[in-house]
Amino acid sequence: LVHQWQTQSEKKPLADMTCGLCNQKFTGRAHEILSTRLHEELDRQKKKAVTSAAENLELLKMQVSTATNLWQKGDLAAASALFRETIQGLRDAENCEAHLFSACHNQSLVLLALGNQQEARVEVKAARRGLARMYGAEHPLALKAYHNEAMIANACGDKEEALQLYQDTLSKRERVL
Repeated sequence: LVHQWQTQSEKKPLADMTCGLCNQKFTGRAHEILSTRLHEELDRQKKKAVTSAAENLELLKMQVSTATNLWQKGDLAAASALFRETIQGLRDAENCEAHLFSACHNQSLVLLALGNQQEARVEVKAARRGLARMYGAEHPLALKAYHNEAMIANACGDKEEALQLYQDTLSKRERVL
């Protein structure tokens, strides 16, 4: 089940995942048990010597999944620490830009929730620029990052910049539709 849950978490939000046996959502105690087991598996994986770039990438992807899960459970400090560690690993690894920008984007939202608006701003800008470069400025992931950059600018008190970013995002979304 842990392997199934880990695999599903890469494809859809944790809240939407279901058991392959009974088709029920992982909630409550089941969610807690699986979260704990996934975190334990991550710890075991960290202790193993990483022997290849592919194994390193798998470990980093598992860390992103675990950090996202910690964030969703409300453990913001632990999520931020794990995102920070993972982002550094992704920066050092090869061929994993998509995961790097996704982790930066998520970290920006965790930092915002922790009240670290300026640090959140740095991460969301890096994510937005990277996603726009990889997929194009009108790709849904880039547009989501544009929107969140506007939200963070607003939280930083930069109302004019936030308004401009919101308007730019809306304009791009209208063109896509």
